[in-house]
Amino acid sequence: MDTVIMDLESTTGTESPYVMLSRATSLAGVYILRPFKQKVIQRCPSQDVREEFRRMDMLYHQTIMRHGTVAEAAEAQRYLLDSFSAQALPDLDETVEESTGDDARQLRHMQRMNSRLIAEASPQRDQLPPSTSPNTRRRTRIVKLPMMEVDSDSASPSKKRALPEGGPESVAKRRHRERIKRRYFW
Repeated sequence: MDTVIMDLESTTGTESPYVMLSRATSLAGVYILRPFKQKVIQRCPSQDVREEFRRMDMLYHQTIMRHGTVAEAAEAQRYLLDSFSAQALPDLDETVEESTGDDARQLRHMQRMNSRLIAEASPQRDQLPPSTSPNTRRRTRIVKLPMMEVDSDSASPSKKRALPEGGPESVAKRRHRERIKRRYFW
């Protein structure tokens, strides 16, 4: 068939869209009447397919972010639709929200969505501790540590070091301060 006109939201199973698409001889002959969700084509995806969908979603959002504002991305999307002679792409209405807000707010929304998708698609991010993860901002708590006074007697290497004033409790406090210093400043 040279031309296939489809309304994927009205189909009940995954078989009919597959049969309709397999009958088309070229992409120029495929006409989609309205936007549809990905689950219309793939009802019960396996884990591999779900991961692939997540990766494709992430790449799609990165492409939108790379090519400017949301308005420019929507214009590019319309150009793609016209060049392929189709009237809708699967997730056009899911990714670009039609709201009355300005482009900056929509752009921030897209950035948050993009960050969430990157976090979901990156298994390495879950293995890294939060302070070393490249996708998160480091939250450093600045703690003012009291400096220990050094006696001139204990500073010489020939004399034996005495415990700081206060005995073993002060040693424990000093070790605790060193652990805090290593955790937050190194």
